[in-house]
Amino acid sequence: MKQSQNNQTDSWINFPRRILSLLRNGYLKRREYQVYMYLRHNCTPYGIATTSTANLINDVFGGKVDDSYISKLLLSLRSKKLIWYPNRQGVKGSFDVHFGDFIIPTGKITSLDSHFNPDKVRSEADTTTLVRSEVTPEVANDSQKLQEKKNELISRFSLSTQHSQVRSYNTDNDNKKKNDITDTSALKSFNKPENRNLLTKHFTPQNNEEEIV
Repeated sequence: MKQSQNNQTDSWINFPRRILSLLRNGYLKRREYQVYMYLRHNCTPYGIATTSTANLINDVFGGKVDDSYISKLLLSLRSKKLIWYPNRQGVKGSFDVHFGDFIIPTGKITSLDSHFNPDKVRSEADTTTLVRSEVTPEVANDSQKLQEKKNELISRFSLSTQHSQVRSYNTDNDNKKKNDITDTSALKSFNKPENRNLLTKHFTPQNNEEEIV
């Protein structure tokens, strides 16, 4: 009995009221409306219709139009985001047409957003995942440990730099002291009489003042 009820439900197709409103306000052309209604009547319970341009030509327009006219109507419906189907340039045969605003057996209503804006849908999903991961305790603990290690490395580097600066300062003082000692030794050596005489050995005074010096 349950299977019989499911079969009866599957034979019903649901239509959103806004489609008729779009026709009345001129947004949807009459022939576009006819194609839309025909395709929706052929939908599976999941809002997908399998069709071909030949079927549309014969069933909707009685063979009085050609393929290019059908393609034009389909493109117009897709540009208005009322249906979606893959690009068919250079492709012949049957193809699937997807519908939004379709109540499927699970009770959910279909949407065409994933077909027209796949990047936006993917971005929103990634953002949600990122936000959830940021508030998890595991990530917070890992972040705290990483910060502690970073502070420890900075502290070690600072101590090493200060030690290097102290050694450099002491080294400069040591060199200065050595230079001072060397200079004093040279001065004492110069003051010895025998060394001073080296400078005056070949000196001849030119006047009384130079002779006294």
